[in-house]
Amino acid sequence: MKLGTLPLSDLLEVSDDIYKSTVITAQRAKQIIQKRYDEKASELEMFDEEYTPAMLSEVENYTEKTKPITKSVNEFMNKELTWKVGEDK
Repeated sequence: MKLGTLPLSDLLEVSDDIYKSTVITAQRAKQIIQKRYDEKASELEMFDEEYTPAMLSEVENYTEKTKPITKSVNEFMNKELTWKVGEDK
């Protein structure tokens, strides 16, 4: 799924602060990336060698995932995200 131009009016319907919206979607994208990394790292821990035939079959069976920023913006626009405002330090 592609992330196209997002009208500012649509973004302001969800949150009145564009900077806060940007930070929220960016932090969610980082969470998605970290989760994918952790999943891949746990899969690779099973292998002792650097190269295995299982890795080759994984390359052949590659399926593209939705980009993290696209997923986070869609979640934000669909009001699927919740966030807390932190205290100033």
